[in-house]
Amino acid sequence: MFVQLGAFSTQSNAESFKAHVARELDQDSDKLSIQSSSNLYRVRLGPFASRSEAMNTISRVTGEKTSKR
Repeated sequence: MFVQLGAFSTQSNAESFKAHVARELDQDSDKLSIQSSSNLYRVRLGPFASRSEAMNTISRVTGEKTSKR
């Protein structure tokens, strides 16, 4: 499972955002990647073994509790 953190029209903006998020993630920064397709650069986090693992990481980054759906 991957979580998309952002989508950008330029690679430089995606790289800048990725660097910013990496500073917040500490040990999980190696899970960040940029996927490009059709002039869109997606900053993704993962893979995660489960949805709950992904949600816990998102909660840690944002400082907000995530809701279970």
